Amino acid sequence: MDVDKINKVFGIRGSNQGTIKLGPTVVADGFIEDDMSGEEHHFISHAHTDHFRKSRIRKTWDLEKPIIATEPTLKLLEAYDINTSFNHQLVKTQNHGEVITYDTGTKVRLLENNHILGSVQIEVEYQSQRYGYSGDFGENIQDYIDVDFLVMDATYAGHPVKKSWNRDECLDELAERINDAIESGPVNICGTSGLLNEIAGLLGENGFWNEFKNVLGNKRIKHWCKIYSEYGYKQPSVTTDDYEIAAYNEILNSKKYIQLANRRNDFKRSIPDGTTFWIENRNINSEAPITKNVHHDSWFDVTLTSHAFAEDVFSYVQKVNPKYIITDASRGGNTAIELEKKLKQNFADIKIVSSNLLS
Repeated sequence: MDVDKINKVFGIRGSNQGTIKLGPTVVADGFIEDDMSGEEHHFISHAHTDHFRKSRIRKTWDLEKPIIATEPTLKLLEAYDINTSFNHQLVKTQNHGEVITYDTGTKVRLLENNHILGSVQIEVEYQSQRYGYSGDFGENIQDYIDVDFLVMDATYAGHPVKKSWNRDECLDELAERINDAIESGPVNICGTSGLLNEIAGLLGENGFWNEFKNVLGNKRIKHWCKIYSEYGYKQPSVTTDDYEIAAYNEILNSKKYIQLANRRNDFKRSIPDGTTFWIENRNINSEAPITKNVHHDSWFDVTLTSHAFAEDVFSYVQKVNPKYIITDASRGGNTAIELEKKLKQNFADIKIVSSNLLS
């Protein structure tokens, strides 16, 4: 294997949320550089903002080349004023399980990766070389890409896990606590897009949104709930203060509502009224899935993530079984170097390097 030759067409361009290069013709989660680059196919792995930017999509469109993503991802991008439904010539859909050979002779397969709605692993075959990108991936993946060269998400660096509870137990406890908290006042739920919708869907499966209608959020939250609903997730109807200001204020003044947010600054006040559940994987090995915040009595930290870690990270490498791995430092920072070290300890036959060591 000529690694120097491979690195010219495979790797990560840029140190801040870089462009993933998967062979001479394919990029993911960045932008096509110029007409002379040979890059023709721009894939978006999923609709989290560290994997796309409106300005980068426009760079690709300015070259009159399309973006390619699953149907759910394209619909979710519209929450960020990216009009995927109005640029038909510059938008292509490829869904989970589909294999498409493009006019460059590039064969691409997209597979589910259990991160959020529409998210994918990307497998590329070009001139007998097979390149792949894990995307941000979650637990319990069923199907794996088959590649020799893999760019790998490095969010949690394969940290070992010693906790005594599992994800389902955490979700069940959270649903119970939300049900209890709403009896005494407002409830605020803050989590990343997708994970927040998964939690809303769990509440919906238990009939919660049939009984409880007072749900507040911004227009981005409203759009994500709408798209998740289209794909079978039982989501609430969200009232925003953009176009429904009278109804929004009436609900707010009632002091009996659920407010959904993706970030703390989505709230009108830094410490919102009522009980707040902050969903973030701050302590993988927390003894309990939900703990009281040390700074605020009515604030609870919920240890949940839509990313894989520990055994699931190593299992992913075993199942894909590549010859060469680049861990993504453009999003993972120091965790990419940590993951590189841990993988080298477990997979001696695979060449592994962090992307920030290639620049």
